[in-house]
Amino acid sequence: MQKQIVKIIQGFFIPFGFLYGSILQIRNWLYDWGIVKSESFDVPVISVGNITAGGTGKTPFTIFLVRHLSQTYKQIAIVSRGYGRKSKGTQLVAAKGQIYLNAENAGDEPYQMARTLPHAIVVVSEKRADGMRLAVEKFQADLIVLDDAFQHRSVKRELDILLVNANEPWKNNFPLPAGTLREFKYNYKRAQVVVFTNADSDTDLPFTPQERPFFKSNTELMEVVDLDNKIAGSTADFKTKKVLAFAGIAHPQNFEKALTEAGIRVLCFEGFSDHYRFLEKDLQKLFIAAQKHECELLLCTEKDLGKIQNLKIAKFPLPLRAVRQNLLFDDEEKLIQTISSQLT
Repeated sequence: MQKQIVKIIQGFFIPFGFLYGSILQIRNWLYDWGIVKSESFDVPVISVGNITAGGTGKTPFTIFLVRHLSQTYKQIAIVSRGYGRKSKGTQLVAAKGQIYLNAENAGDEPYQMARTLPHAIVVVSEKRADGMRLAVEKFQADLIVLDDAFQHRSVKRELDILLVNANEPWKNNFPLPAGTLREFKYNYKRAQVVVFTNADSDTDLPFTPQERPFFKSNTELMEVVDLDNKIAGSTADFKTKKVLAFAGIAHPQNFEKALTEAGIRVLCFEGFSDHYRFLEKDLQKLFIAAQKHECELLLCTEKDLGKIQNLKIAKFPLPLRAVRQNLLFDDEEKLIQTISSQLT
């Protein structure tokens, strides 16, 4: 019965999804035909994006990418819109090992990248080109990675990397608001590289990309960090602990599943919406729930930790830690070679 209701509601929104997709397609054609111009820069530009709304792992992939390319490029800049931030305009989040904005003003994902990549330049700007100019002119960036920019075509790039959640519906998916697509799905062909996330060796891919390299990736939970972002051990060190876990990400249940698969005893789990802005009362409720279930520890994602750090709480009655994600690829060496070849 519930599935029938969902189908009826989706059917109602299909015309609106088709209208939304058509408008974006016209915009794509204007860029393809050169009627609307894209701005060029004198440094290589990589876009990391998706074609569905949320939950494809752009942040951990961007961190992985910057770490590997930093062996070739001295000054890598990450430019993001900074979804959900309170600040406006072009803002410098981090440079030369110094972080200038908190998660509230930078956006949770740019802040996480700034904390994890101390040598990267991180800029947020609604107009990506303005952020790129700041990175190039003031900090001499020699490579720019555009975060969540597959649909942001006002800037030219050497390489589009498209991330696709292998568990996301594809065949019967529609543009928003009828489905989760940001544009018609055949536009994936703009990408030079496709990476299927949340895909292990046995996962059936939702589609096979035509005439372009594609890769599978999955996440592994490894390091555990404290409130000061210092390593507090690995997930193996916490297997004997009774845990309350929580996450404010696109698919919070994936975090619970990953913890369980890592052998963590999750006695209670709380899911929040993506980019959720935690308040002091939220943490108080979590601590109460943890004590009720006789938990010894609270675990969250690294993305959530950045937002919690700035809360003014006199005392944490239980330890609170975050788990870092490590990306695993079916052929990491070939992926890096494929990306590097596009930049030379």
